[in-house]
Amino acid sequence: MKRFCIKFCLLFLLIDGFIGLYHFGIRPNLTGDMGQIGQIPFGQEYNDRMLATCSHERKRVQEIFPQDSVTAPLLTIGDSFSKLGERGYSQFLSELLHCDAQNVNYAIEYSPVQVLVELINQDRIPDSTTVVLEVVERCFIWWMYYINLQDTAAAYYAEEVVAEPQPDNPRYLENTLLFLKKAAGIKQSITCYPTSQDLFSHQKKHNKLYIYDSPWDKDGDLRFTELTEEEIVRAYQNMDALHVLAERHGIKLVVLIAADKYDVYEPFITTDHPKNQTLDYCPEVPWIINTKPLLQAQAYAGVKDLYYINDTHWTPAGARIVADEVFRRLQDL
Repeated sequence: MKRFCIKFCLLFLLIDGFIGLYHFGIRPNLTGDMGQIGQIPFGQEYNDRMLATCSHERKRVQEIFPQDSVTAPLLTIGDSFSKLGERGYSQFLSELLHCDAQNVNYAIEYSPVQVLVELINQDRIPDSTTVVLEVVERCFIWWMYYINLQDTAAAYYAEEVVAEPQPDNPRYLENTLLFLKKAAGIKQSITCYPTSQDLFSHQKKHNKLYIYDSPWDKDGDLRFTELTEEEIVRAYQNMDALHVLAERHGIKLVVLIAADKYDVYEPFITTDHPKNQTLDYCPEVPWIINTKPLLQAQAYAGVKDLYYINDTHWTPAGARIVADEVFRRLQDL
């Protein structure tokens, strides 16, 4: 009995020790959306260094809801790439244009493409407003394919209710088990590829490409494998029709396609992998900005950290490059 008690106590101490190690040693280093989702400890140093590259005299982008008045000469609308605040392309673009901007903030379950259509059809955007519609590549085809150009609904107009912050509940055992589950590759939504050159400045993971792909949520950078050529072609046709609709209402529309992190860095992957042809169909016209060749050229030139290694989004450096290209296109237009 005594021997059993000793073994039990040792086992308990081992389990308790690992739980403590996770919560006080590993968990604080789960930075970025990929670090959180995949339970990968990227550390704080990298994030802090990336944020230190971003400084502005003042914030130029005002967040508005669709029911608010559009008063700025520049209006942006898009997914999470348009909601990065002072680290996003809209802040840099506003500084280049020397004007303030407004960004439409809507409920996350809606398509930014459809929200824009509804705002146009309700005449809520004044004539001569410059509108940048940003759409991430992995959602681009679906959102353009299912567009309804006659839509005038306003179901998304209610402001999202912001819940009161709740005290952090450690859930020690549950979180530790989640870490072990992800480490074992069980429902792991983060895929890692080795690369032929250093694409990031992370101290330890500089030659690895981490991308998000979750077949369980039907979301991620590899969902393009489910697309058909007919859907891709139809989506681009619908985008042309959207541009015509905007012109009829006196709106200067620019479509900004935020290329998936995987698609930009795909040529550098050294193991077998699928190739994304979604943006190969993209027409080369001034009002459509395909960020894939833009950012890929920078990567070939040796520019690191266009995207965060631990996140799906552009770093301030990547966002600044995109803003420069949008500014150039607007000058040409």
